Amino acid sequence: MNAHSRRTAAMTTLAAFYFASTGCYAIRPMPKTIGPSDYAFHQSSSDVQIGLLPFYYSDKSGDPATHPFDVNLKGKRVVALQLEIQKTGEAHLQIPTRDITLTLKNGTVVPLAASAIASKKSKRSAALIVFPWVVPLLSILGVVVSAILVVKANKNMAIDFESKSLPELVTIPREQPILGYVYFVLPERPPSAEGMRVTIPVMDVETGAKFSIEQTF
Repeated sequence: MNAHSRRTAAMTTLAAFYFASTGCYAIRPMPKTIGPSDYAFHQSSSDVQIGLLPFYYSDKSGDPATHPFDVNLKGKRVVALQLEIQKTGEAHLQIPTRDITLTLKNGTVVPLAASAIASKKSKRSAALIVFPWVVPLLSILGVVVSAILVVKANKNMAIDFESKSLPELVTIPREQPILGYVYFVLPERPPSAEGMRVTIPVMDVETGAKFSIEQTF
């Protein structure tokens, strides 16, 4: 093996073990309900109260309360919006979460992405699988281990996002608040969630009346 091949093998092996060490995804616990009115952002009507908390960060380390997902959300251009919803009146209300929208500061309206982020493929792992065939067996084994861990991380991330997401149609109970997340994949990467506006449609099942609750962050 010549010097170039040795350098290539060393670089590939280092890359493999780097991705192996960073390819784990930790599923963090679901937060507990605290009551919508205790959120920094909350809105209410005569029959419903909603607490809202947007998550859009690059540093995934930290307290699960402030970093509920073990992923660089900003790097993936994803806003994870935590909603705690509680009925305060007698009306039979539902929220079709699929119709929730996020409006950016520039006026761009972003539709709900459900848990689409969790199903994204890792291009990095695919590239690493193809490349090592020209390098020594050690590099190939390292990359295979890396690829397995990346696949496992993607699977764990999919499970986490899906398990924490709100259903497509939320029937709002009066006794106990409903807590869950909705996700938006942004067309760009703004520096923060400041200035974004969420619009949540609410429907009265008995009368068919519809109204929206809005919150600007």
